[in-house]
Amino acid sequence: MLGVPRYHAGPPNGTPPRLSEIMGYLDHKDVLNSRVNVEWKEAATRALIRNDSAELTCKNKPLPKVFGGGFDLPWVKDFQQFHIRTLQAYRLLERMPTILPGLQQIFLTDFHGEPSGGWAWCELGKVLQYSRVDLKYEDGDEPDELSIQTKGYEALDVSIITSFRNLRSLVIEQAPLNGMYRQNLFGIKSLLSLDIKHCESLKFDLASLAEGMPNLENLVLESNPRAFGDLSVLACLSGTLRELTLKDCDEITTGDFMFLRTFPNLEVLNLSHCKVIGDVELLAVTDFPNAKQLHMPKVLASFAQSTRILHVLAGLAKRHTSPCITTVQLSEQSSDFYGIAEERGYKIGHVPPFTLEIVKAGPRVGWRWTNTEKYEKHSCDLIWLDPMPLGENDVSEFNEAVRLLEADLEDNLYKGKCAPLSKHAYYDLCREEKEKRRKEGQRRFEALVHCGAVQLPGYADDADDTDDDTDDDAMMIGSDDE
Repeated sequence: MLGVPRYHAGPPNGTPPRLSEIMGYLDHKDVLNSRVNVEWKEAATRALIRNDSAELTCKNKPLPKVFGGGFDLPWVKDFQQFHIRTLQAYRLLERMPTILPGLQQIFLTDFHGEPSGGWAWCELGKVLQYSRVDLKYEDGDEPDELSIQTKGYEALDVSIITSFRNLRSLVIEQAPLNGMYRQNLFGIKSLLSLDIKHCESLKFDLASLAEGMPNLENLVLESNPRAFGDLSVLACLSGTLRELTLKDCDEITTGDFMFLRTFPNLEVLNLSHCKVIGDVELLAVTDFPNAKQLHMPKVLASFAQSTRILHVLAGLAKRHTSPCITTVQLSEQSSDFYGIAEERGYKIGHVPPFTLEIVKAGPRVGWRWTNTEKYEKHSCDLIWLDPMPLGENDVSEFNEAVRLLEADLEDNLYKGKCAPLSKHAYYDLCREEKEKRRKEGQRRFEALVHCGAVQLPGYADDADDTDDDTDDDAMMIGSDDE
């Protein structure tokens, strides 16, 4: 039982908050466990289960003062989303509209790590055993061929999430959804945050999404090959949108991203792997007035064009009210562009450093060419646009920022280079890198064999056989001599 003071669920008599308001500061699991009597059950039905961990944790902000005393409740913690990844969780979700209708965050994902499977308890006699259950959500309109493969699966009704009238956050990641769900997923008017990742069979268009969710503040779409539409339809979200991320959605190819520069509340824009268009030379320091991160798509026409926009990108980073760090990628239609090195159909190298990145280290601003890889990151040398800071604090801040920038560049192949290589030089560098890795792998393997950590197949058996044969020969020779 939670250590919560007893309050009436009805309207307060003065300053004390209602029990339902206090429950709004709890995790949904704690609220469900606190439904011990009629009074608390009624309070749970009125509670709005938040997920504002930045403001509502016991470290950063106490709960409302109770009876004028004011104390922090130690069991308050970061709030979690309601994850639907087992059949039991889904069955509980079906009951939630009546017992906890104020739920505000839902996370739809695969069932127990597999897109089309799950586990459920079944009763065999008097023994409960774990049994395999193939699960999916009901197919929407225009499903792909996967619907044939999953024809015999148990289909769950995904429209249950529309029953939550106060839903604020919806995350869909690798969920077994197939087809279009215009009303079931994209007609939730109360939604403020939508995150869809790695849903290969889910089909949706930006227009129905924007029209059905007019209050969206955060929109993240990543690795959804059946997503489509024109970027310009998001203009209806200009007054609310704070974050927009579009990555690896190959069918979203139309629209000029520069219309987003007038969005007054946009703080994060990430179109780094999006195929939309835009003229970066039209960019001004006053554009994207509240942006802090601006990752533009592959719209840079040439290396030469980068020199014409550097002063604007540096000006964005030096803004006093809202400094903005930017990146822009070289267009695949540019004559300077080339792909990853290949030989005989196999990739042999790293992603070329075709992303122009603005860097801010303390008061100093610079730029460099880099790639977008996380584990094989390579960057050309930083070129600073400002002189070295003189103040002791500024120098310390600068050195620490530079250390963090170079922390993931231990095996940087472009150290000492200020710009990307020509295609011929890049291929030579990749071949050298491949040969170096081959030799290093061979050296490590030989070291393991030498110390006995690895034995070659048949090596130990051959050695034993040799020793036995030698002993037998010696005995035979001795017998002959006698």
